[in-house]
This record gives sequence, C-alpha cells and structure tokens, in this order.
Amino acid sequence: MKPGIFTSKIRGEDDEEEEEEEEEEDEDEYGSDEERPPKVPKPKLEWQYLAGIPGNIQKINEEFNSRRGLDPIKVFISGPPGSGKSHFGAQLAKHYNIPHIQIGEVSESAKNL
Repeated sequence: MKPGIFTSKIRGEDDEEEEEEEEEEDEDEYGSDEERPPKVPKPKLEWQYLAGIPGNIQKINEEFNSRRGLDPIKVFISGPPGSGKSHFGAQLAKHYNIPHIQIGEVSESAKNL
C-alpha cells in the first residue's frame, strides 16, 4: 500500500526495490520508440507524528506557534467598581475567542473548596 494522506511510511531499503519494480513497469508501458515523461525524484521525508493529530496536538500547536512567531498574550483589565471591566472583558473574549476569567468567580470558587 502506498502512503497517502492518512498513512505514512519511512523510506528505507524496501523502497529501493519498489522503485526498481516501478521502473520495470514503466519499461513495459513505454516502448523504446515512445518518449517517456521525465522522472521526478521522490523526496526522502521522515514522518514526524506517527500517532496522528490527536496524539501529537501539543507538539503540533507548539510548532505552529513557533514557526509563525505567535506568542501567548494575557490581558489584565483594571478599574474602579462599575467602570465596565467585566463588560469589556467579555466583549474582548467573545471577539477574539479567548477565555474570559473574572476574579470574582475565581475567588468564589476558591472559597467553596
């Protein structure tokens, strides 16, 4: 079975035998009178994440962020009571799809422990 989207294979000695078999098949397909298409060398790549996306999601996330220069950001909103901190914090969290943590809820849950 050839590697596809959901399968992987690390190239080794067996691949050389398969390439030779493919060359023999090409010779049968193209006679000596016909012109063959140019051979494109296959890249020798090692499959990084053998366990798939679910098994390596943390590594994939770290690689994605580091290659794009993405760093985590933390926002702290302060102000006097009734100034709209919770309102604007909720709006920012909704807009950027990030967690919204309210100190009042955190302190209440800590008291109940």
